[in-house]
Amino acid sequence: MSAETITSKPATGRRVRAALRTEDRDGRVSLMVEIGVEPDWHVYAPGSDDGLPVSLTVPAESALRLNDVRFPETADRHLSGTFTIEADIDTLPSHGTIHLRTQACSGQTCEAPEHLQLTWADATPKEA
Repeated sequence: MSAETITSKPATGRRVRAALRTEDRDGRVSLMVEIGVEPDWHVYAPGSDDGLPVSLTVPAESALRLNDVRFPETADRHLSGTFTIEADIDTLPSHGTIHLRTQACSGQTCEAPEHLQLTWADATPKEA
């Protein structure tokens, strides 16, 4: 069985950086968004009432569909340091874009929300 694999160039915001890759897991392709937040800063997980939660979206015209998006578990809904958001995908287009919305906060202030774009081109076959 062959699977398509991608790795994006990193996208960097004021306090957050992100990169995208795929992994073949037992015949299923998982999309992994690796996010790093500067020390002493955090972003909010989905379900937070304190700030703007992190979100992943794809353009409406994209063939990519994110299924079963999984965020790390946290007690306080703060995501900090380095973490990974995972999603199962059915089809990997040869090129595309994923939008990552974040808002970095410290104990004293929050930055304005940011939209980072993770793009790839020329997905290449990988023999499983």
